[in-house]
Amino acid sequence: MMALPAEICCVCHESLDPRGRVPLINPGCCGNQMHLGCFEQCRRLADPRCPLCRELFPVVQVPVQVEEQVEAERSIGLGRRLTQVRSNNNNNNNNNNSSLLDLSRQIDDALLGDRDDSGPAASEVTEPLITWTPAFDSVKKGSTDVTALLSLKAAASPSNPSDVSAVGVDLVVVVDVSASMGGRPLRAVKQTLRYIASCLNQNDRICIIQFSRFAQQLTKFRVCTPGSDGLVAVTRAIDGMEKLGGTNILSGCDYALRVLERREEKNDSCAVLLLTDGQDNSVQNYSGFLREAEELNVPFYTYGFRESHDSALLSRISGKRATFTYIPHPNVFQDAFAGTLGGIKSTIYKDLSLKISIPDSSEGVQLASIGCSHNYTFEDGVATISFGNLFAEEQRDVIVKFTINPGLDMQSYTFAEVSCSYIDALTSQAISKAYPAFSLPVVESTITQSYNPLVVRPLLRLVALRQIEQCRVTVVSPEDMSFWMDDAIKAIEKTLIDCYNLSPTTQFNLYDPAMKLNGIPEEEWVFVKAIVTDLGQCGPQATMTAIESTYTTQRSTYADPNLNVVGGGDDESYFALDLDFVRGASSGPRRQGTTTALGSISGWQNRASSIAQT
Repeated sequence: MMALPAEICCVCHESLDPRGRVPLINPGCCGNQMHLGCFEQCRRLADPRCPLCRELFPVVQVPVQVEEQVEAERSIGLGRRLTQVRSNNNNNNNNNNSSLLDLSRQIDDALLGDRDDSGPAASEVTEPLITWTPAFDSVKKGSTDVTALLSLKAAASPSNPSDVSAVGVDLVVVVDVSASMGGRPLRAVKQTLRYIASCLNQNDRICIIQFSRFAQQLTKFRVCTPGSDGLVAVTRAIDGMEKLGGTNILSGCDYALRVLERREEKNDSCAVLLLTDGQDNSVQNYSGFLREAEELNVPFYTYGFRESHDSALLSRISGKRATFTYIPHPNVFQDAFAGTLGGIKSTIYKDLSLKISIPDSSEGVQLASIGCSHNYTFEDGVATISFGNLFAEEQRDVIVKFTINPGLDMQSYTFAEVSCSYIDALTSQAISKAYPAFSLPVVESTITQSYNPLVVRPLLRLVALRQIEQCRVTVVSPEDMSFWMDDAIKAIEKTLIDCYNLSPTTQFNLYDPAMKLNGIPEEEWVFVKAIVTDLGQCGPQATMTAIESTYTTQRSTYADPNLNVVGGGDDESYFALDLDFVRGASSGPRRQGTTTALGSISGWQNRASSIAQT
């Protein structure tokens, strides 16, 4: 039997990661966890037994919201779970007990590993992993510059689920209830809010604000554990939401800040989720609000529904601390919001910053430039990069260029050292960590070198991001768009020529899906064409903003249930997920998001790989 992933639901075989498929439940039989929706479906069967231990499920009161959640999942193509549950149940009843016991043990080992019943382990978050990947593994004599990729990888979530659930979040959800949101969109929003409320644990609190011409607070901060007064009050407020007139986005944003500012009790983490489908129809100056949100350290995760919204404004509101998500269809409200909530709940470092400098002992080396999509300063040869909050297993890439003195007779060069400062999200402890500098040997100028493809990918993403930023400035007509696209393609071609040491006269045709060149690996061509596909989608404002946000934050920011990641069609898109997912998803559509040239993106989205294998 094929080995099962380490963290899966024993019913649907999808990720148990609370960041991707909340909420979870421990039915109380053998100690295993499963998705609450899966448990509810099992409970309805004629023989409601645990798939692992085969014991009858204890009587557990499941909130009404779960019933609605199951129906919502069916409506967006997730209803295959019930079929899987029935099939698994029937198969298990037909198998002999020894085979079932073997299966149970294998799944139990994969899910739980070596269990220690002595009690929960102490909370501990590992420091970030810092790696340097130079473009070449050596420095040729006479070289004047060196390029390297600096990658920062966040640690995984604590293995003890109670450590994660102990970190409470104050969540403010701000919803547009203007007339255009009426009907199906508002119904989908209500269902999503009920689901989000059911996902929160005893340490989380939620507050709901709606806005039209003005903002209105529907609930104070409430804890929404099953059966609690808070859940009843929040559900009643959600059910009472109705469409109104006008769209005053700033009123909703300001109200959210006021609510957070007036809190008498505070959780360590807070966030605002803002959904709108329109333009702010009042003349507003957002500068004061943006400055205050930055000072209060409040991330605004924004969602633009359909193409009528002001994506540039929403991207500006989310900034580089959070993300902007484009949602073209109400079917994916729930996935988009749950994905963000999962990320917030998996926050492992807060206010993380890196400082890059040349050690005093280094000779002949200077820090020349930083290629980065995040906020940074570069003064007196020292670069400081602010990454904000990082979710578990997320990665951030920085292209660093150095100049070296070719006149020195050196056996090796020592390059930058790094120091990292952050706040541990579990303990609220401020931590600083120093990482040693890396060195490269000097070789003869006749040595043949190969550019490391791990450096090429983030370099291409950075080039593409700069081209998208240029598009905002220069493109005002379809003719301008054509000229811009040609210039963007030339920038990609120049990068490939420089990286792979190709002739400057090399003839490219990156619009041709079948094009290949000797010297560039086939898998890298897939990545290059993903970049080109992303650039080609920058016509619609909402899509371009979502692509720009994805490239900037290295987080998935697009949700579309209708796009297919199967290669070869004119509608093929590589925007919004990991390229590795493309390789694993050669058959069948993905239910949320298209695919991106992101290369290596957050581990909290790993459940996509399990979807691809089903």
